Amino acid sequence: PSKFVGDEAAALLGTLAMQCRRLRNIDLSQNAIGDQGAAALARCLAFLPGFMLTLLNLSGNLLTARGADDLARVFFSWPGNGSLGGESQLDQRDPKEQILGHSCVAVSASLKSMHARTLDLSENALQDEGVAVIARHMCGHRGIRLRLRSVGCGNKGLGA
Repeated sequence: PSKFVGDEAAALLGTLAMQCRRLRNIDLSQNAIGDQGAAALARCLAFLPGFMLTLLNLSGNLLTARGADDLARVFFSWPGNGSLGGESQLDQRDPKEQILGHSCVAVSASLKSMHARTLDLSENALQDEGVAVIARHMCGHRGIRLRLRSVGCGNKGLGA
């Protein structure tokens, strides 16, 4: 059921979340959060220690590709979110090249610190563009559960 959280409340919740150092789950599903609220939330979430967060659920909101881009950029850039060697998601090199560029110790430590994370953006109007944006951010990450049910994705988005 909706908690009637909109863009302004999402921004406020993001600010409050920055104070919670043991925060594991953020479930803002079935609300009225749009791209503006997602952007504000993402700016705040960037300051959280991402290795602690195991669930970010914004399913059933009013997000489009723009909001998905903001949230995915932060979610996949957190250290320990399954990237090899803790690389930023902006590193588009082949994963084999990423491994070769790191010492065995760094890769081993990164693999040990991986925990399954879940990003749920289901039931939002992401369309093909939103799914493609998320796919670009997700490239090179492992141990991530991505839920994108009923997002209006067609063949173009599936090809991403």
